[in-house]
Amino acid sequence: MKNSILTACILLVCMSFCKAQQNDSLHILCKFPVQLKAGAKLELPVQVRYSIQGEKTGTVSFEIINEADHQSVDGWFINIFPFQYFTTIAKESYHTKFPFTVPSNFSGKIKLILRAACNQNKDSVARVITIIANKKDHE
Repeated sequence: MKNSILTACILLVCMSFCKAQQNDSLHILCKFPVQLKAGAKLELPVQVRYSIQGEKTGTVSFEIINEADHQSVDGWFINIFPFQYFTTIAKESYHTKFPFTVPSNFSGKIKLILRAACNQNKDSVARVITIIANKKDHE
């Protein structure tokens, strides 16, 4: 009985380590803005770093969510390239930009979500940012 419990604990530790190792092989790096003004146009710079052996095809996606109702606003924010492919190449990172435009009549908070996947390796990052209304719209 003690051996089976010990074996189960060792397997759980090994599985956790392997999962952590998988997560370490794919990273999304992005400098999110803290806030944006209504009507702003932005190209969100994104870098995907990986330590995956061989050439593999992966995906990176970008989603914009309205924090007030948790609904997608990709179309309203003109998120025209929400999904992109990349190929892993040794000792190189994938650099891209996700362009979008904040509607001039929007104010409040949005959540920007980036997700990358390549085989069993996945990473995601999200950030809530504030959209400041144009002063001339509130006068």
